[in-house]
Parts: sequence; C-alpha cells; structure tokens
Amino acid sequence: MKEGMVLLEIAKKDLEASRLLYENELYPQALFYLEQAIEKVFKGLSVALEIITLDEAKKISHTPFQWFIIVQEKYIENVEKIESLLMILSTSHPIPVWSYEEKTKLSEISKKIKKWDKEARKLSGSEELLEEFISEYEEIGNQLEQLREISPEERQNIIGEVLESEIKKLYYGYKLPYFVTVTFAYHTKAMLEFLFGNIELIIKPLSLIWCSLFLFIPLYPVVSMVRYPIGSHNPLEVYDENHPLIKKFDLLYQKIEEILIEIERYLREEVVHALQ
Repeated sequence: MKEGMVLLEIAKKDLEASRLLYENELYPQALFYLEQAIEKVFKGLSVALEIITLDEAKKISHTPFQWFIIVQEKYIENVEKIESLLMILSTSHPIPVWSYEEKTKLSEISKKIKKWDKEARKLSGSEELLEEFISEYEEIGNQLEQLREISPEERQNIIGEVLESEIKKLYYGYKLPYFVTVTFAYHTKAMLEFLFGNIELIIKPLSLIWCSLFLFIPLYPVVSMVRYPIGSHNPLEVYDENHPLIKKFDLLYQKIEEILIEIERYLREEVVHALQ
C-alpha cells in the first residue's frame, strides 16, 4: 500500500503544479501535469489496493480502456475470491457480492468507457463533445454511487434466510448438537453483518478507479502533443486560452481533485475503521 500512497501524493503535487502553470498561462505545460496527475491517481490507487504492482504500473502504457480491462479483471478476481469464501461459509445459500442488476449496470458503464476511448482524440479538441463527456461522467458517478445500496429491511431478510437455511442443514441434516449449531449461526450472522456493513469497501475502489480512468480519456492523447512540435503543429500556438481543454481546465481540475479527496477518505478512514 505504501508505494501506492506515495504515488497518490505525487499526483497531488502534479495537480498543484498544473494549477500554477495554468494561472501563469503556461497552458501546454498545465495540460501535461494535469494528465500526469490523473494517470498517477488511478495507478496509485491500483497499486495501493494491490490490484497491480508498482513495476506493472510503470511498464504498462496503454489507452484508458486497455487499462480498464487489465485492472477490472484483476479486481473482479479478488471479488470472486470473496464470493468463494462466502460460499464456504454458506454452502446451501450462495451470497453473491455482485447482483445480476449490478453486473448489468457495470457492463453498460464498460461500454461507455470503450465508446469514449475510441473518440479520445476527437474529444480532446471539441468543446461540445467535452461537455457531453463531462455530463456522462457525472451520470456514471451517480450510477456507481447507487451500487449495493441495501436497505436495513433487505439486509435483515437476507441474513434471516441464510441463518434459517444453515440451521436446518446443520441441526437436521448433519445432526450437530444444538449448542454447536447456535454457535455457528452466531458467527455466520456476525460475518454477514460485517460484510453488509462494509460492502462499500468492496464496491468503492472499482468505482474510484473507473472514474479516474474516465477522466483520463480526454487528456492522454495530448501528453505528447503538448511537449513537442510535430510538422506544422506548434503546442504553444495550439494550446492557448481558446483550446477546449483549456476552457474546461477548471472543471477537469475540480473533478480530479474530488477523486483524490474520495480516495484519501477511502484509504485512510474507511479501511482503517473496518480493521479496528
């Protein structure tokens, strides 16, 4: 986790640098550091959560959607391990971490990321497309926030169904003594309550990674374009105050800053609280 946290601290400094450069009208340089900040955000979080190693983060140089596939596959592997543990705990009543509706919603978000990734270069140079993109980004953020919002009633119903099923299996099926059955049921109930009470710890990281990858899309195509002249392309002339990315700089900066705050809250408050 330590290396990932350091990477996130560097992302903060890159973000601060982009603001200073922007305020001094050094626009190509401001965009370069803005891109560096969001890239380190999703790499730092992925490393902090041990989804990938720091060496993997350094070596991988792909488009946002390719990154998304790599990180998503590794993260879902971890979620499936949690589901396997839950199946051991409750063999007669499987408890999926992802519901069918959630998997459908996540699939739809994946398609949106892929769609915008294909439009990345066009997106970077169009104010109209950027506005549409940011609107969809906020919509995706809202959808991710709604994942796994379980009401207290629904939570108790699920726990009740699992306990009833387990008690019948242990007491009547395996003929275990009553006190053994009750003890097992007590620990099963505690485990389920912990799971539901901390379900955000399972869902939240993926949503933060997805949001940071989404914001990376309009910025990654310009990382080389702002640094070097290519033919008639002069970064100092192209990336001026009228460029769409410069016009939307404040908004993009704000969104990246918000993600960093959410990540810090997640890593330093929620995870620590869950382990207490």
